[in-house]
Amino acid sequence: MEMRCHRRGFCAAFILAALTGLIPVPIEASGQYYEGLRDPKIVGLGGEDYPELEPGVRGGTFYMAVTYEPQSWNPLADESSANTFYTSQVFRGLVGTNPRSGMLVCELAKSWEIGLDNRTITFHLRAGVKWSDGTPFTAEDVIFTYNKLLLYEELSGSGYLPVLPDGTHPTLHIVGRYTIAVTFSQPYRPLLAAFDFPILPAHRLAYWVPGEEDPWQATYADLGEICGLGPYIPHEYVPGSHVIMIRNPHYYVYDQNGTQLPYCDRYVIALVPDADTALLMFKNGESYVLDPRPVDIPILNNEADVRGFTLYIGGVEDGVWGTEFIAFNQDLAASQTDPTSSEPSEQDTTGDVHHSCPPYTPPHCPANVPSRLLDCWGFSAVSLKENQLSYTDRLQILFRDLRFRQAVAHALDKQSIIDSVYSGLAVPIWSPVDMASPFYAGRDGYGGPITEADAVLYHYDLERAGELLDEIGIVDTDGDGFREFSDGTPVEFELITNAENPLREGLCRAIKEGLAKIGIQVNFNPVAFYTLVSKLLEGEYEAAVLGLSGGFEPNGAADVYCSTGGLHFWHYSAVEGDVFEYEKRIDELFG
Repeated sequence: MEMRCHRRGFCAAFILAALTGLIPVPIEASGQYYEGLRDPKIVGLGGEDYPELEPGVRGGTFYMAVTYEPQSWNPLADESSANTFYTSQVFRGLVGTNPRSGMLVCELAKSWEIGLDNRTITFHLRAGVKWSDGTPFTAEDVIFTYNKLLLYEELSGSGYLPVLPDGTHPTLHIVGRYTIAVTFSQPYRPLLAAFDFPILPAHRLAYWVPGEEDPWQATYADLGEICGLGPYIPHEYVPGSHVIMIRNPHYYVYDQNGTQLPYCDRYVIALVPDADTALLMFKNGESYVLDPRPVDIPILNNEADVRGFTLYIGGVEDGVWGTEFIAFNQDLAASQTDPTSSEPSEQDTTGDVHHSCPPYTPPHCPANVPSRLLDCWGFSAVSLKENQLSYTDRLQILFRDLRFRQAVAHALDKQSIIDSVYSGLAVPIWSPVDMASPFYAGRDGYGGPITEADAVLYHYDLERAGELLDEIGIVDTDGDGFREFSDGTPVEFELITNAENPLREGLCRAIKEGLAKIGIQVNFNPVAFYTLVSKLLEGEYEAAVLGLSGGFEPNGAADVYCSTGGLHFWHYSAVEGDVFEYEKRIDELFG
């Protein structure tokens, strides 16, 4: 479920913020486009797309409180949802996504055409758009961002770079000052959506030569040097205190009355230590929008009339994206299991367990990672006696066993978790694709109603979970209520998530309690958010609970679910050939 609170008088608040990063406050509209802008984007508020919103007027300051700080003003290098919260206000792509329908919309491109052979796309850019510093935006900026930054993976994260099923990248050509031609090797439906990558200013960064000084450290160390095409630009950042953004005087978006967006002159973001502080600031009128926790709902309902705010609770069809899940690190041990199957490694008559995997270090691993961490991705082929297996060997074999993961799924009472942790404001999901997407596996046909008819369901069933663990051969041999491996060592693992996130912490405690009922000991250890990210990317974890923001287009998750994806963090060794059969099938589906 989606929950949003905002104060009365800000009727266009959250949807409009998603579009332009703004909230309407009273003064007079200008009714004029800025000089030279020939192709503005017009947002029709109150129309078919946004019937609940009304046009606003210019002026004022918008206040918000959040628990996360900007880690980088480089939108290509840090794509975490926390960092994107800031950079999405500053930068724009050729295309965007309607936050309600999930459909592609025009942004810096005013239109596009797809060739008859389905191997070319021609983008027509908005004429007269300017960077926030007044420099004209042209096709040169698009070519620079793609060729100089996105294709240079040492600088850019891989998530934005469009990749075709055959492993090639599209080629971009300048046709005219405001026209870009894209050619690619094969028809590929999701490719158009990939052109939402943020465009960066060539006039500020063109001097940079790959392999030399990182322009993000040199050029953007001073916030005054940052220029963008989004609604706001950063003005002041005081760590632990606040971020102040000011409106972009050259933003290309207007409402239907001719008022340039954003409406607010300043966007002040208070950096607070926890969600309780954010709640208090909202109740005191110091913050205009709150993304409440389920535990906050009764408090807000009781105080809404007195304090003058409105609580909105939406459903899964209202454009709610993102899921929470548990990931098991299948690259734990120094010796890897059989890469051809997600079943446990086979033993021969001598009791040997055979492992085969080439040496592997993930490409995301920072250059300064200690060598001790590299072992967690594997050695060359080895043959070990059963009694020579280390604890991490055994745990890795267990995590790679499909029956173990099925047992975990059956042991979790999702409805009880929803009721106790989320106060009933969540829904069980049976697919990595978001329910709001027409591609959701539980729909009755493409875009049809959700029936779960075609989804694989794992109902709460402790008996079945126990049977699966018995089949694996982990049983309670000493009568203490917890299962042991064949050598008598207890079956236990560490579960991490980001601290100061009450919902995920509550979810982890529920997982710990649920798995204890089937004899699995879980040691819960919350860590700082960026520690969690580092552990995931470096493979230095056993199991983790996290969430990924989703969207209308399933291909947006290719970097997570494809075996070669940069965020395939539970099985990075797949990129070097240690690929399970189910991963091969997923790769085929994404291809």
